[in-house]
Amino acid sequence: MRMATSGLLLVFVLSLVACNKSDPSNVREAQKTAAVLSGDDKGEAANNPQCKMFTVAEIANYGGGPVNPGRNAAMGTGCQWTGVKDDGTGTVMLQIVSADYHSPPSGAPGFRKLPDVGKQGFVAPETGGWQAGAIQGERSINVSAGGSEAKTIDFLREAMKRANR
Repeated sequence: MRMATSGLLLVFVLSLVACNKSDPSNVREAQKTAAVLSGDDKGEAANNPQCKMFTVAEIANYGGGPVNPGRNAAMGTGCQWTGVKDDGTGTVMLQIVSADYHSPPSGAPGFRKLPDVGKQGFVAPETGGWQAGAIQGERSINVSAGGSEAKTIDFLREAMKRANR
């Protein structure tokens, strides 16, 4: 009985080891999925139109702290600048999508309409900061920032101006 138990334990341990092995094809698939989700499959962040709209110094002003260079985000429809501090302060994101995808979080606590900022303009608190968005023409322009509500709204207004250039 003891030998059978030891044999089953050995089979169990070997099965666990085999399951934890990284199959190169699984790793490649995971990397492909990550590239699609970030937008890296469409090219470098330096070529992303949203990443070109603002300098790192300008973004730091909206996020409330120094940031790293922009990188692709939201399947290539956005750019994200992460804060240089480990606590996440300063992180900022800009995303431009079709107006069909505009989805204000109207049920969120603290949500408020911004009638003077584009069509269906809004601002709402989100973890560690604020999000804001509005429809402009056939596009929905959306931002999130770790700074203040006022700076996030300023960021949205400026993004809307620059998106028209």
